[in-house]
Amino acid sequence: MIVGFVSGQAKPTLCTESNKGSCECGSNGVKTYVFKPGKYKRCIHTYIPSSNKPMPVLIRVNGYGQGTIEDGDVTGVAKDYGFAIFGAGSTGPFEGNGGFGLEFPANGIINPSNPTPCSAADSRDYVYLKGILDFIDEMSDKLDNTKVFVEGYSQSSMYAAYFSVCFADRIAGVWQGGSGLAKTFHTPVLPGFEGQCSHSDYNQHNGECCEKHFCNTCKWWPIYPRTCENKLISCIGTYTNDDIACGSDMYMYDAMVAEKNDARMISFTPNSGGSNGGHDEPRNGFDWIVGCLGIVESCTPQCEASFAACVGGESSSNKFRSCREKLDQLKGCSAGETLCAPTLGMLRKSEVPGVVNLSQRRFGTTAGVDGTGGNQAQKPNCKYGKFTNRGGGDCRPPNGSGSATGPIASCGPAAPPTEPPARPPVSSGCTFPGSSCFAQVKNTKGCDDGVCERLVCDERKKCCGKKWNKQCKLKAEKLCASCPCEQGPEREFFWKMAKDGSPTIKTCGWLDGKDNKKKRNICKKYDGFKEDGAEDGLGSARFTCPVTCDLKACKEELMKE
Repeated sequence: MIVGFVSGQAKPTLCTESNKGSCECGSNGVKTYVFKPGKYKRCIHTYIPSSNKPMPVLIRVNGYGQGTIEDGDVTGVAKDYGFAIFGAGSTGPFEGNGGFGLEFPANGIINPSNPTPCSAADSRDYVYLKGILDFIDEMSDKLDNTKVFVEGYSQSSMYAAYFSVCFADRIAGVWQGGSGLAKTFHTPVLPGFEGQCSHSDYNQHNGECCEKHFCNTCKWWPIYPRTCENKLISCIGTYTNDDIACGSDMYMYDAMVAEKNDARMISFTPNSGGSNGGHDEPRNGFDWIVGCLGIVESCTPQCEASFAACVGGESSSNKFRSCREKLDQLKGCSAGETLCAPTLGMLRKSEVPGVVNLSQRRFGTTAGVDGTGGNQAQKPNCKYGKFTNRGGGDCRPPNGSGSATGPIASCGPAAPPTEPPARPPVSSGCTFPGSSCFAQVKNTKGCDDGVCERLVCDERKKCCGKKWNKQCKLKAEKLCASCPCEQGPEREFFWKMAKDGSPTIKTCGWLDGKDNKKKRNICKKYDGFKEDGAEDGLGSARFTCPVTCDLKACKEELMKE
């Protein structure tokens, strides 16, 4: 039941001429509901295809309007794949950058002490977002509230990220098209200088806000993805010639990975399937959304082969669309009344991304999928990064400016109040011997290797819901293959922070010369170190020097030799 709204209608009701206010009542299978979660009446536009079982939901965010569902292609795609569409937007006031109506939180000031401003006090539309999810809960006979996804494009996709992180306990995944995460004192600089200036300062100074009132207390925008024990699928799709988004996709990918979310970054190359790119969505965009998020089950390898034969040799967005429209007729592609979700291989027949990063080797519902760099994340082919002495583009802050620093606020007792630790990349098909999956770490849920964690938690849900105990550790040893124990005397690891705030870096050779007690104490640590703005960091001794740390996996490997 929907409860706790500030004023007015507590429950969405079907849109009529008498109650619609500023909402546009839907037609042609689209039903609109109206309610007043605060000062302003809001709309929920819905399209729910007929089905004999509860279906997934895709919430489309459009902050420049009220989220109407007008495009017949949208409802057609939803019907083909078998999921419901909800449209979320604003009826005003449209006072954000470019006339954006949904309110971003905390005056645009997101920093380590307030990384996830998720409350009705932070945004007037927080209760509206909660109301949408509550409404989905009420329709359990038609909708599957464990498979709720959110998507948006450009600034609307920034709001989709805010929506999803704040309600990560109720949302399965998010697609961000043409955006990512803005970082203070870094390019790309967004059109409204978000992340570089507060919302109120930009309204006052416009393009001069960087010179007159740069936000030294900002760090990110629109939110840092600290989802704590709840994990999201994060799909990020941007063209490399998108000057206001390329680079922000990498920032969001890195942040999602640091918080152990399932990050899937697709960096599109212009003219690889018929699109000139720029600040635009990919061709056959909804197929990319469905395929990447895994809103429905992914197609089989047999179906993928049949589809590739249908499209032919070269990638073509038009040929992809033609073959997708007759997917149910292709060998191995029948999925009953609805279609299966296109795989990465199938979508590459529409256009070919230059970079695909898959943090947990998953695409859609398919596991074991490699990105373009294997287990190593690759950067998009565009220029981005920390400001130079002359600032970044049109943003030229005063000398001495920078971003907010300090530890990221913890999730609670189980989460250490530290910057995201630098972790070695998860090796393809194996788990590092020093991983917390093979140990018992006090007050933690889950472990630091997403693939292994998923394998264990599929068999024992308590490991991710309560704590990672001895039983979880034993499950991991049984289910997760350990990577080979490799090290060298000159390999460096992060030991501790010195009194002056600088990192103390040591080598495996140095550690090898210490007594057993000293080694044990050093090898217990999991936290690594990464310089602010740096792409890579150093892991702790147990990741860098597993042999010297005498880890169990290394002992067993030695016994086999």
